[in-house]
Amino acid sequence: MTETDTSTTPAHDPDQLPKHTTPTWEVELLISGVAVFAMLQLPGWLDSQMFALTPRLGTDFAGVALPLYIYLKSAAVILAITFALHLLLRANWIALVGMHSVYPDGVRWERLRMGPVQREIERRRQGSAADSIERADNRATVVFAIGVMLATRLLLISLQVVVIFALLMSGAALL
Repeated sequence: MTETDTSTTPAHDPDQLPKHTTPTWEVELLISGVAVFAMLQLPGWLDSQMFALTPRLGTDFAGVALPLYIYLKSAAVILAITFALHLLLRANWIALVGMHSVYPDGVRWERLRMGPVQREIERRRQGSAADSIERADNRATVVFAIGVMLATRLLLISLQVVVIFALLMSGAALL
């Protein structure tokens, strides 16, 4: 068997993503891109369906259709805003990864025109490039998760409203 010499391999390859990068970033970007496009069209479609359906419903069904419409439209708007924000945060992350690949040594603080106190404050606030990339990655993933969780909750509430109403209507029909 051949042994590889690890003494000549660099500690960190600037052309690769940091090791702590969320493994789901590709799927997040794909879902966000598709969801922003779809969710920006869904509220208008829901409006047209609701306005066409409302005159045809009786008072019992109209009373249930309005909250259901509000929940569904809220879920669509929350998803659109969340995924648009997620795309912006991922763009920031991509920019940090790109800057790290171009400038693997990071910011040359001594070349910046600022005083020593401000330089030290900025250096501490920024941290290393890997830390900045990891913070941006985590921030984008958390926004993605929160948006999906909120929309899922609203959809579950909508489903519960429909099921409860269906049970009540079937119970009223039997009596």
